[in-house]
Amino acid sequence: MRQIFKDAALDKQFRHQGYVVVPLLDDETVASLYKCFEDSQTPNIGGFHGTMYHADRDYRIRLDGIIKEALEPNVDRILNNYRPFLCNFMIKEPGEASSEMPLHQDWSFVQEPEEVSVHIWCPLVDVNHENGNLAVVPGSHHLSDTVRAFADDCPFREQFPLLRESYLRELPMKAGEAVLFDGRLVHSSPPNVTNRRRVIAQSIGIPKDSPIYHSWRVSPTEVEIYEVPEVFFFDYILHQAPQNVPLWSRIEYAPRQLTADEVSKLSEYMESSATLASA
Repeated sequence: MRQIFKDAALDKQFRHQGYVVVPLLDDETVASLYKCFEDSQTPNIGGFHGTMYHADRDYRIRLDGIIKEALEPNVDRILNNYRPFLCNFMIKEPGEASSEMPLHQDWSFVQEPEEVSVHIWCPLVDVNHENGNLAVVPGSHHLSDTVRAFADDCPFREQFPLLRESYLRELPMKAGEAVLFDGRLVHSSPPNVTNRRRVIAQSIGIPKDSPIYHSWRVSPTEVEIYEVPEVFFFDYILHQAPQNVPLWSRIEYAPRQLTADEVSKLSEYMESSATLASA
């Protein structure tokens, strides 16, 4: 099994809980990235949005390169032979209930479970419940399916009320700290009800020698998996089948909803999470 983190203790915690919180960027780098964000004049389109969805392709590529340059040496310091890609700023506009991000899982980008994508979520301002810190469900990656195609229903959806009540853990952090989490982990963030924009530097970390995959559901029981270059996501149009990329595999896969009994297995991860937090 590939060791994901250079620190064995972090690697063990990540595999068990599905996430770790680490110092990632120093104050100078945080300030530089925040100035880059301000200078980019990203428009306030309301609610929650990211620069990766900006209409200008050159704009998306330029910000991706700037963020990647800041993240790469710091990711290399912590992760074992990983590279960041799909870098962007994620913004919650101030004072808007519509900026809430509900419970969900991200797409799959690697061949799971043989490989693991490490999603990098680094605030450029201090974050807490009021402005939209990340909230995670520890251990939920253990119950996840191995393919998450675009627009697939989350297998935890019927248990969302139970997850919110009993298993969701909020992660307030200082600017420059980061949550590194397994791409299968269920997560969310509350709305930003403050009077200041909440800005996050975000990226996907994948093994340097791993191809990138994008999954597309073609029927209720079938998924196509495409091998794609990094630039694919600068041109990809949401809600449309991938174009001009090779089909890597077609699999039979029909997602199902987890039961409350299955979700109850997450209790052990909440207990260990609380123990680690108090240590």
